[in-house]
Amino acid sequence: YLGNLFGNPDLQAPEDLSVEACVGRITLNWTDTSSGETSFRIERAPENGNFTQIGEALANSQSYVDLQAGNGNTWFYRVRAATETEASE
Repeated sequence: YLGNLFGNPDLQAPEDLSVEACVGRITLNWTDTSSGETSFRIERAPENGNFTQIGEALANSQSYVDLQAGNGNTWFYRVRAATETEASE
């Protein structure tokens, strides 16, 4: 990933996203590679569906817990470094 080429060059997407599933919750962990974010947008999509924002983590965070995932569902996650006006890819 080469960064956000058209906006804030300090707004880099997080790397090394990992997922840990337990009964009733999913924990997302990532490496913060951005120095310009004010938050991280947490997005989730069902299989063959569109991503929607389900939460937000504070700047410099490296994890988020999804308590609404439910058991037996398949989800895809995306974490984006963000400011009030833009987000990383």
